[in-house]
Amino acid sequence: MACIKRTKYGYRADWRDKQGNRYRQTFELKKDAENFLATVKVDIKDGRFITAKTAPLFREVADQWFDAKNTRCTGGHLSPQTVNKLLTTLTMIFEFARKRKKCVDNVALDADRVKCGNGEITADAIGTSTRRDTDEVSEDEVLSPDELLRLIEHADAGYYRTLFMLAAFTGARHDELLALQWPDIDFDGGQLAIQRSLSWARLPGEDVRPRFFPPKTKHGNRQLKLAPELVHELKVWKLACPPSPLHLVFPTAQGQPMRRDIVLRKGLYPTLKRAKLRRVDMHSLRHSFASSLIAQGASVTEVQSYLGHSTPVITLKVYSRWFKQVKTDSIQRFTQSVLAGNWTPNGHQKLNDPTLSAVSG
Repeated sequence: MACIKRTKYGYRADWRDKQGNRYRQTFELKKDAENFLATVKVDIKDGRFITAKTAPLFREVADQWFDAKNTRCTGGHLSPQTVNKLLTTLTMIFEFARKRKKCVDNVALDADRVKCGNGEITADAIGTSTRRDTDEVSEDEVLSPDELLRLIEHADAGYYRTLFMLAAFTGARHDELLALQWPDIDFDGGQLAIQRSLSWARLPGEDVRPRFFPPKTKHGNRQLKLAPELVHELKVWKLACPPSPLHLVFPTAQGQPMRRDIVLRKGLYPTLKRAKLRRVDMHSLRHSFASSLIAQGASVTEVQSYLGHSTPVITLKVYSRWFKQVKTDSIQRFTQSVLAGNWTPNGHQKLNDPTLSAVSG
């Protein structure tokens, strides 16, 4: 039940939540009451209606988050680096609460980070990604193939659809894609060279400016395969891409390096909303790529090479739950091959053996 009643004090909005609890709020103008009630109805339908009585304390949610992560922090003197880490943790706790519909917005996203040392702003300080590349991925951070398709179908043609497709079908990091240059793309060979990453820094006496860095490890410098559909999409985008003195594939309209927070606010988040998908960040497209490959039987070393991890140990840690879920018929094929005598004296599989092709994978 929801209605608006005229009272001597103004206009009273009267409604009930899904549990039957009744609420009232009075407004001076009828249109304000109508607008408020319309918003409340949507929030109740979407499960986002929260009142002061039902909202949990921050400490309760923080304890739940720490328990879920199996970690605790200690106090003491706080350096600027520690303050930024705490702000990052705070952002993650609010995001934890938002996903579980315990709050509507992640208010910690608006908190400014403290300048540290030479004032460089880390990747976590621009945009909303607060996770490390070596943290274990949760299922909430991954889009299924069907969800990826919905995202691409609802993306604006050109810049954003090309960017999302490239992230989802190569596994490249967000900052690697924003640093991508046209000479890095081999259209004929269907390959993409990852050679640098884009970051932003504020040096003493300067404004925030873009900076390019080489990959942190030799594995980060890599060649990625491009499907024919992706090559076609890139060719179409190249014709419409704004000219850039740095030959950037994804520049601003003025041809300058793009900031990741703009991509999120103006590109990814609106697209997710149109596609009626939960909010994720650009890193989730990388995780969706990796988890889908694993589900299809890709080996840990293959996934590692695509993602640019320094060791397969990192890949196993980040995507452990997906590797655990993969089941193959390798034991059956191995048994059949041995019993059929399809092995050479030195323990190698015979070339003509059709039963066992990837036991070591």
